[in-house]
Amino acid sequence: MGRRHFTKPWNIFDGIDLSTSQESVWAEVTQYDAIMFLVDWTNTADGEIKVEVSNDKKTTHELDFGEVVPIDPIINPKQHQILINTIAHKYVRLKYVASSGSGEMTASMVMTTKGA
Repeated sequence: MGRRHFTKPWNIFDGIDLSTSQESVWAEVTQYDAIMFLVDWTNTADGEIKVEVSNDKKTTHELDFGEVVPIDPIINPKQHQILINTIAHKYVRLKYVASSGSGEMTASMVMTTKGA
């Protein structure tokens, strides 16, 4: 039976201001099989989260989850888990697109590999 290796969570967003749109740094994910983002926000922020991938950090592609991942003051608790089971690109990042309101966001990222 194989083992899984999980990275330690690290904050790709750390208390960012949600009154304006934001992009995280690119994270290299070539050695990993899956990624999970844990997103928490506060106050009246209203917008959406997007996940972008790239092989060169210049040409980006937005992942399609079939619906918008909303950041909405009505959602309670104010958190999302975004799981990506297959990674076909070298880099990944989160993007917050602001619509209105204010608040802060922290998003942590965990990556995993499957052992032999």
